[in-house]
Amino acid sequence: MIRLGRVLLGIAEPLRDALKRALNGILLIGPPGVGKTTLLRDIIRILQERFGGALLVIDTSLELCGEGDTPHHFLNMAQRLMVGHPTRQKAVIDLAIMNGGADCLLFDEIGYRDDVDLVAFAAGRGLMTVGSVHGHTLQDIINTKALRPLLRLQADGTVDATSQVVFNMAIEVRGQGQLRIYHNVSQSIQDILEGQRPQFEDVAYVPER
Repeated sequence: MIRLGRVLLGIAEPLRDALKRALNGILLIGPPGVGKTTLLRDIIRILQERFGGALLVIDTSLELCGEGDTPHHFLNMAQRLMVGHPTRQKAVIDLAIMNGGADCLLFDEIGYRDDVDLVAFAAGRGLMTVGSVHGHTLQDIINTKALRPLLRLQADGTVDATSQVVFNMAIEVRGQGQLRIYHNVSQSIQDILEGQRPQFEDVAYVPER
């Protein structure tokens, strides 16, 4: 199956206020094919208004910004790093962190290339991180051992109170134009671990057409 990268300007507008308020990072959660990458492109458009050239997009598969030397126009002032091959993602992220100059790093599909620890490390150095992971719900990410460091969880599923918050906000891309936003991920995780229902906000957006 061939996946076509489409730019749908405006589909992230219902998230604009939340994106402006986000401090520590934003995690998009959704299964393959639900439109995470398409939504992420428009999130880039909005975030570059805030960060300008200090927004660095890690484009591993070249699905986010397009192939070739000329990226999609929605990047505007934001910069991109073309990884070229998934096995190089970890090295490229490491280089981006160490070189400085970025205030926000954005990734697509975290967790498949030994990059989880580096994403957490970037947050520890004060960078805002934005990225997507495969899953249906926040509970799915809690249950995925390899992704737990993104949520300040240890291997046994308990909270690591000494680690840096990586993502303060989580957004479930639920399909059919529905998003579920957890504005305080740390509190939501605590609620889930205690068997309570976390607070969230359901938002409608214009899905892919």
